[in-house]
Order: sequence, then C-alpha cells, then structure tokens
Amino acid sequence: MRSLLLALFVSVLGLPSCASAEPSASRSQFIVAHDHGWLELRIEDPDVAAVLDASDPANPAWSRPSCSLSVLLDDEPFLREPLYPHGARAPYSVQSGFRFPVSTGEHEFTLNYMGCGLEAGAESLRISETVDISAGYVLPLRFTGRSLVVGEPYENTIATLDSIQDKVDALQPDDG
Repeated sequence: MRSLLLALFVSVLGLPSCASAEPSASRSQFIVAHDHGWLELRIEDPDVAAVLDASDPANPAWSRPSCSLSVLLDDEPFLREPLYPHGARAPYSVQSGFRFPVSTGEHEFTLNYMGCGLEAGAESLRISETVDISAGYVLPLRFTGRSLVVGEPYENTIATLDSIQDKVDALQPDDG
C-alpha cells in the first residue's frame, strides 16, 4: 500500500499543471537575463454586477460572480489568475494588480477578463493593444473592467540583487 501511494504521489508530481498559464521560472529567468522592462497591470473594476445563481431552481438568488483574468503577450500565456470581487452587495469591486518582466520591444498585449458580471450574454471581454517595452522601464496598464488605459513608462527603481551588485561593483576600486 505504501509503495502504491508513493507511486501515485510521484505520478501526480509529473503531471503538467493546467491551473497556471504563466511562463515557467526558466522562461522568466531568461527574460530577466536579457534586455527587459516590466509590465504593471492594475485591475480597477468598480462596477461588478451580481449574477443569478440558479443552482437551486426553487430558490434562485443573486450572488457574487466568479472572475478571472488571463494575459497573453504575442500569443504566449503570461498570466492566468482568479480575481475576487469584494463588497457587501452589488455592485461589487475588483481591485488587484500584477507585475512581470517582458522582453524589450513591441508586443501584442491581450487581456481576457472572464466572469465578473459582464453585460448580458457576454462571458468574457477580450482587449488587445500593442505595447512598447523599454529596458529598465515599467509600462503601467490600468484595466477598468471595460477598457485598457496605457500609461507613461517610468524608470524601474525597485532594488534587485543585480542592481545592488552593480552598486557594490561601482564602489570597488578598479584594479586595472
């Protein structure tokens, strides 16, 4: 029995994960090892409608919707996350954000917003926009629940191990 459980456990570990559609750690490390910038996506949807829950036909009720978001860059999955509407009653609100490295240059950014009490008959909203990523800069994007607003890039000032190493190296006397 013990070896059966061990074999089952090892088999489960070997299965590819379907729950996450973001780049692997190896892909992210490759991006960061080369010229890259950052995308910072803010989700600010203040108008999330309740949805009719008809799971019990005798007692239909309005409830908080289930929401999720996915992001593709040049058709490559970069992000797939659940979103959590909050508030005591409708309209609910979604407030969230994500930041991830992106190779420099122009990319086709595609956002898929699913659930979240979208207009009748719509299960998802898909928005695409061409974005230009500059090395060492952050491109802010804000999604309002219905539209995508591209902001002005700003210099990335968040300290990383690489930026700290560069500063330490600059303090060292030149042996040459």
